[in-house]
Amino acid sequence: MKLYDMSAEIATTMGESESLNLNNEIKVFQKEMKVKAEILKQGVEGQVGNSIIFLIIGMIAGTLTFIYVAFVFGPSITKPIIKLKDIIGEYSIGKFDSEIVINQKDEVGELALMLRNLRTAQDEKIHAAKEIAKGNFILVNPSSEFDELAYRIRVAFFLF
Repeated sequence: MKLYDMSAEIATTMGESESLNLNNEIKVFQKEMKVKAEILKQGVEGQVGNSIIFLIIGMIAGTLTFIYVAFVFGPSITKPIIKLKDIIGEYSIGKFDSEIVINQKDEVGELALMLRNLRTAQDEKIHAAKEIAKGNFILVNPSSEFDELAYRIRVAFFLF
């Protein structure tokens, strides 16, 4: 029985000793983890600060770009469209003496060219109508196969 008691005493003493060693190692590990956690926390806080700075710079750049487009670049686009709208308004009431002075190479320029062609075609018909009113029957060239007015003037010319 003594051997068993002695073995139990040795096992208990060694277990307590190992337990203390293990507890010490765990405490050292916890301290190391707290230090590493603090380092990571500071790194993350620094990155968040940098992100906020970049976000603010991006917002300022975006706002300045919007202001530029809205107040500098925007009118350069809308101004020719407003001119064309005004000229179309004059054309719609029969006033074809307004010149279209837009020489852009985009869709607005194409629209201006089409309106110039419309004005030229209408001027030819106006000139023909004036000549017909004087008794001079002149031939009007149709702008296209759909130019009903030019065809009717031609028919009237052949009837007389």
